[in-house]
Amino acid sequence: MKAHDKYGKDVEIYQDPDVLDTWFSSALWPFSTFGWPDESAEDFKRFYPTKMLETGHDILFFRVARMIMMGFEFTGTVPFSYVYHHGLIRDSQGCKMSKTLGNVIDPLDTIKEFGTDALRFTLALGTAGQDLNLSTERLTENKAFTNKLWNAGKFVLYSLPNRDNVSGWQNIQDCKFNTEDYLLRLPLPECWVVSKLHMLIDDVT
Repeated sequence: MKAHDKYGKDVEIYQDPDVLDTWFSSALWPFSTFGWPDESAEDFKRFYPTKMLETGHDILFFRVARMIMMGFEFTGTVPFSYVYHHGLIRDSQGCKMSKTLGNVIDPLDTIKEFGTDALRFTLALGTAGQDLNLSTERLTENKAFTNKLWNAGKFVLYSLPNRDNVSGWQNIQDCKFNTEDYLLRLPLPECWVVSKLHMLIDDVT
């Protein structure tokens, strides 16, 4: 035993009887951090109860339900009105990431290898509220796609007038893509691009 090796075999080892476990301490978190049990504390009066809790769906019972129970028990008030729960980022096999399994993906390492845009885009493609399996294959594909977007953006910026070209920028500002008279003066490829833009605007609206 490490304690015996360090302090000798006569050392007395015992478990502290007054320790909160993880879930019990987190159940007290909504109000214990604001000066409770002093309910006249400024922070408590200002921040408790709150509107919304954001959490993963996997701890609805372990944490969220206990927060509500403890809130009622010790303050007589529910700690929040809404719970926004999101999906989990899982490994490529669909297993929950954990240090024990050793399948945790470090976002900083992922950004170094694939870039911030690829990671953000991959996470954004997940369906809200559902779990997302994060794989190197998916990151690789999205790195290539975001690179195409970056190159397209570079091409647009390259095609724009210089900063000091006042007349060139005035010509761009004079473009009225929402008027039929102006569109009829454009070449066919430009008309097609603008039509796709308006279809997108209609769909989003």
